[in-house]
Formats: sequence, C-alpha cells, structure tokens
Amino acid sequence: MKGRVIKQQHIFWGVLVSVLVSACSYSNKKELTQEEACTKLEAVIADHKQGFKQFKKRRLSSRYATNVNVWTAEQVFPLATACQVWEWSTGLQTYICHWQAKAGEQQARESYEHGIASVRQCLDHTWTRGTAATKSGGERAFFTQEHGKTMVSVRYFKEGRTILDNWQTTLSVGDASNLQADIQ
Repeated sequence: MKGRVIKQQHIFWGVLVSVLVSACSYSNKKELTQEEACTKLEAVIADHKQGFKQFKKRRLSSRYATNVNVWTAEQVFPLATACQVWEWSTGLQTYICHWQAKAGEQQARESYEHGIASVRQCLDHTWTRGTAATKSGGERAFFTQEHGKTMVSVRYFKEGRTILDNWQTTLSVGDASNLQADIQ
C-alpha cells in the first residue's frame, strides 16, 4: 500500500511539473526588437485608414457590448500581452494593446515611460507629443501630426472596475478626434 501511495505521488508531481513547464513555454512569446516594433507600428499607423484590416484576426462576440465590435489583433509592441481592434458604432476605430504592470503605480509609470521612449523612436519629427492626466491619476502621452487623422497614444491608469490596486499601461493607434474623449 505504501509503495502504491509513493508511486501515485510521483505520478502527481510528474504531471504537475509537466503542466507547469508547458504553460511557461506556451506563454513565453518572442520579444520584438525595437526595429521590428517600429516596422509593425508604422504598418498599424498606415493601416488605420483601412480600419486595421491587415491586423484584425478573429472577431470576438459579446452580448454586453452593443455599440462596439472587437477583434483580436496582431501584437506590434514589445511589452504587449493582449491586442485588439475596436470599432464603435460611430465608425471610429482603434488598435489597442494592453499590458499590466506586475505591481502598482510605480511599475506602471515606468512601463509607460518605456513605452513612450519606444514609440518616440519609431516616429519621425513630424509627430508632436502632448500629455493629459487620466481620471485615475495616471497619464496619457499622445502623438499627432499636423492635419493628421491618426493619433498614437501611450497611457497608464488605475483600473476602475476593481477594488484592487490594479494599474495598467496601453498603447493605442486611432482617430485623433478621440483627443476630446474622457480617459480613465
């Protein structure tokens, strides 16, 4: 009986280790180089006029969101973990990538600063930078071109739908007319 229990424990631990190793290797994405990220970001900016058709993957269905269509999208930013294209009933479209800081506000701010530096390296001198505070105490940096319709934005903010101290950072490419929209 004792030998059987020991054998079952070995099997249990072997299976557990296999699952953990495969989970780690599954979530381990190849990180993009800055050059690759710039090439992809430039392509996303150019594809904004076509509704990000080149980057849309699978349409997501939601019974909760009636004024927006959402697609999964190709990752173009080194820090991103989840990218999507959102299309509102008004016709405005945004390519957005989220990543979550592992801890609180300080890590989110550092991630935000890193994101701004990465984006700045990709854009030429015709793009100007502005900033705006978010409602949650974070900040948004946005890059626009004179007479351009596309805006590139990096922001960090405290997620409002949770009681946890959950800070996030995002990159978005979309309509410059969204500059007037309230931001979390």
